[in-house]
Amino acid sequence: MDEFQDTDPLQAELALRLCAAVSGADGEWRELVPEPGRLCVVGDPKQSIYRFRRADIAVYTAVERTLVGADPRARVRLSVNFRSGRRIIEAVNAVFGGADGLMRADPGSPGAQAEYVDLVAHAPEIDGSVRVVGGPVPGRAAEMWLREARTTATAVQRVLDEGWTVGEGTESGPRPCTADDICILMPSRTNLRNLERELEAAGVRYRLESGSLIIATQEVRDLLNILRAIDDPTDQVALVAALRSPAYGCSDGELVRWRASGGQWSYERSGDCEEPRVAAAMADLRELHRLRHATSVPALIEEVLSRRLLRAAAYDDWRPREAHRRYRFVAEQARALARSGRSTLHDTVDHLERLARNPAYDSVATETSPDEHSVRVMTVHAAKGLEFPIVIVTGLGRKPQTRRSPIVTDHLSGSVELLVGGFATEGREALDAHESAMEAAERVRLLYVALTRARDHLVVGVFRAATKGEETDAGRLDLLLRGREGVEVMEETWERAGAPRPAGPPDDTTPEEQRIAEEAWVARRAGLLDRLGVLRTQSATGLAHADAEAGLEPEVGEDVAAGRRGRAATSRGRAVHAVLQVIDLGTRAGLDDLAGAQAAAEGIPEQAAEVARLVGAACDSDPVHRATTARHWREVPLGAPVDGVLLEGFVDLLYELPDGRLVVVDYKTDSVSGAEVDRRMERYRLQGGVYGLLVAEVTRREVARIEFVFATAGEVRTVTDVGAVVGEVRALLSSAASAPVNQPDRRD
Repeated sequence: MDEFQDTDPLQAELALRLCAAVSGADGEWRELVPEPGRLCVVGDPKQSIYRFRRADIAVYTAVERTLVGADPRARVRLSVNFRSGRRIIEAVNAVFGGADGLMRADPGSPGAQAEYVDLVAHAPEIDGSVRVVGGPVPGRAAEMWLREARTTATAVQRVLDEGWTVGEGTESGPRPCTADDICILMPSRTNLRNLERELEAAGVRYRLESGSLIIATQEVRDLLNILRAIDDPTDQVALVAALRSPAYGCSDGELVRWRASGGQWSYERSGDCEEPRVAAAMADLRELHRLRHATSVPALIEEVLSRRLLRAAAYDDWRPREAHRRYRFVAEQARALARSGRSTLHDTVDHLERLARNPAYDSVATETSPDEHSVRVMTVHAAKGLEFPIVIVTGLGRKPQTRRSPIVTDHLSGSVELLVGGFATEGREALDAHESAMEAAERVRLLYVALTRARDHLVVGVFRAATKGEETDAGRLDLLLRGREGVEVMEETWERAGAPRPAGPPDDTTPEEQRIAEEAWVARRAGLLDRLGVLRTQSATGLAHADAEAGLEPEVGEDVAAGRRGRAATSRGRAVHAVLQVIDLGTRAGLDDLAGAQAAAEGIPEQAAEVARLVGAACDSDPVHRATTARHWREVPLGAPVDGVLLEGFVDLLYELPDGRLVVVDYKTDSVSGAEVDRRMERYRLQGGVYGLLVAEVTRREVARIEFVFATAGEVRTVTDVGAVVGEVRALLSSAASAPVNQPDRRD
């Protein structure tokens, strides 16, 4: 049995009864002795952090006592750590080991804490680093939390700007870190909202990978309020919260007028009131309430997201993908719950609310975004079993909470003691004291799990309130780490980058000057509306075929749908591109079948062999070989507004260089060879410039070069002066943006 520290009493009993020397043994399971050789247990009691699901360290201790007995050879201690650098290991040993360490036995509560055995670094020549940041913060707790959130965000910026090295001792070797290498760990969601705001203000992309953190976000809270209001027409708190959410957009003023003019907080009996936005929202919720029994919960959630345009609204955010991930997480939780037999809306909302309150129900949303670098944020519970090159531990300044539960359970025996109306059962007081000691011991183990997730660099935030903050984990860690050899003190920078803008001169303009300035502003605004009121689109292919001397003729669409362009190419070219989009570029497995299918789809089945030949020629090229050994993406659709023109295109292949720069690869299936390839490049050079400009605008990263693979000729041409060709593209787009456009009067 692996991960035995996470085993609950029922699982342990099953194991011992299955392996007992006497078949069908009865009696107390903890007294059963397994037959020699039938049971091997592997576990780390220092990582026992799941008491809320009865995986108590007492279970581990009881089974260990049974298996080891009087024979010490039955226990083998594994102390070599294969994950972390030497300095991280030394810091962890200093915090938890020794007479002054945090993980030591409590004489008053035997068995509550694991016995700490010092870790040994597998590769002591790999240093790693440990830093502490922060300290006591005067003032209220809210100020301390805000300061820690800002410092955490600026610390992430510093790590990325300085390019901290990770990967030492691995097969790939040292390299500058990316956002994907950083994980922010927090024991609870206390400071999540502050952290989100500060990461967003700092422009740091991030994704939440713990279910309890996702549920605590504002987008999901708004969605849950809507679902709660749909489920229960009498829940007035959920109803008002749903009305005030972006999904319905009712302002406080509208809600006050609604109530003052006789409106009711009920969509079933809303009253006669003429506040249009609130009335429309009430009608929509009433319809969704009627729909709840006619459709599944996942379908109802999708209906809410679609009807209220929540996914579309997310595109107004600078990181829409993260909002979409959160909505998908809610829908996936509803589907999983329905598969378990709990298919009602009430069950789904209760489950999600419980997930936010209790880590026992936490789940990890591990969906990755391979084409977007982002910092991970997760709870310590969700991070157990994982490792990260750079770990920033935050949120340790919270004081331990006092237990107030009237029910106390002994996880090992299953006995329950009560406190009802001031009267307690006989063993309540002793069991309550034991539980308090067990919870305190588990908090230490949770801290151990957090610190041992780091591989290359560990940053520990030791922020806490100036008064009584030494009782917190942050205070104890600060005492044990600060000033220790090998532990650096990281500068605390919590002010946002950029000084505040100085105040301008006093406004001493005359009324006439103000009127003239206002009229000029109105005229400029009208001009912008006239120019931007038309969707001007330009595709990469269209620009490549434009006559540069005659100027660029902008492509104008009536709306977004009309502005979209598909792939403009020959049937054979489309078939080649389609195969290259899905085939394994290294092995080319199934090439003939794929080529035949795509040729048939394009209406040219007789050219299947030629399609396969061109795909093979592209795969044999040096650019494709280089891409297959690096991080790469295929058939990437891109679009960005540039100088008033919506520029768009498809990049056939995009790959990443070790220094983080990007390379664009474009496949060409022209029937040309020799000098004709160079003549075609005069035109394709601009097309490559469009791709370079688009990639740089969307990713904010440098494009090193653009490589054209001419499959028919078996030749490659490279554009290295990317900056120059991008400048030419911008000049053409600028002329297109200023050109007059004949546009029908939309008022018709």
